[in-house]
Amino acid sequence: MTDFSAIRVLNFSGRKEEWPSWNEKFLAKAKRSGIKDVLLGKVEIPTSLDVIDEKTEEGKKLLRIADLNEIAFTELILSIDVSNSNGKIAFGIVKSCKSKEFEDGNAALAWDKLKKKYDPISAPSLVKTERMFRESRLGKNEDPEVWINNLEDLRIKLETMGSAMTDDQFIVQVLNSLTSDYELQMLLLEKQIGNKEKPLSIEELKEELNLQFERLSTSQNDNLGEESALFTSQFKGKCRNCGKFGHKSAVCKSKQVKDEKSDVMCNYCKKSGHVKANCFKLLRKNSGMNNSGGAQNGQNGQNGVGGTADVVLSSMAKIEDFGNDIWIGDSGASCHYCNNDAALYDYTTICEDITVGNSNVMTAMKMGKL
Repeated sequence: MTDFSAIRVLNFSGRKEEWPSWNEKFLAKAKRSGIKDVLLGKVEIPTSLDVIDEKTEEGKKLLRIADLNEIAFTELILSIDVSNSNGKIAFGIVKSCKSKEFEDGNAALAWDKLKKKYDPISAPSLVKTERMFRESRLGKNEDPEVWINNLEDLRIKLETMGSAMTDDQFIVQVLNSLTSDYELQMLLLEKQIGNKEKPLSIEELKEELNLQFERLSTSQNDNLGEESALFTSQFKGKCRNCGKFGHKSAVCKSKQVKDEKSDVMCNYCKKSGHVKANCFKLLRKNSGMNNSGGAQNGQNGQNGVGGTADVVLSSMAKIEDFGNDIWIGDSGASCHYCNNDAALYDYTTICEDITVGNSNVMTAMKMGKL
């Protein structure tokens, strides 16, 4: 009687891309279980209709093979994942190997059908596999070791179909399929191909590409961290110097320009912010000397420097009814506010507290052009 209590299942979803790895694992497990020869058809499996004499050595051998066949078929059935359509197809292939002749199933026949389905050896299959191998390219940010392992699976498959290649041919295909991020490695590794003293191996190729992949990954993570830090630390308010959003007045570029100007020193009045050619004190002095002996005539003398004196316009009015249509112009303010948005256009909605001259606080709801 066969004991199935120790069977451990290796799941197969029925997808073709899983077959190469699952096939190797299942055969390795089958070898340890003693059922590999049964799976590969190296021994003849007795049918359910055969009469076996348990007392003879031949009969005992046939019974042992029948037990191994039962274990192998059971492992195949249990390994198929029927939760998806691909798995159901694979399960149907294995299940079809049960008959009156083999009531417990024919493991060798089931394995042979699975190989024909998922690992066919034919001329069209060879052409397709060859095309897949030649057209495979390393993707951006893809791990080169994983990609090379997939290429090696295709290479093994091609060899089983009779299309073998040397290690150098395989390495050339890998180097020709890399991205521009590995250009330096390509130039260095190409020189080792065909070198009899220090030939390039596939493992060395993997190691060199992996080192570059790790450097690229580290650099990308560092850049991402800097961008995140800049984004999270950006000031969301308005600058008190230029009135623009997104930065503080301490780092305002307009203020930095003004600060640079403040470093200039006048050689005449010894004040900062202007040069001697633009000095108001010197201009007024020169203008006074041009007027005859200080006898100033007309309004030019009253104005100091003709046309260049500061003029202040001051006006005052008493308004009894202060409505929404009254505007007060303040030429000294960097921002202007009103209580009526009828004349605003190209505006955006905001919500910002504003402190006015009498220390009261009002809330600005919109910002636009007038």
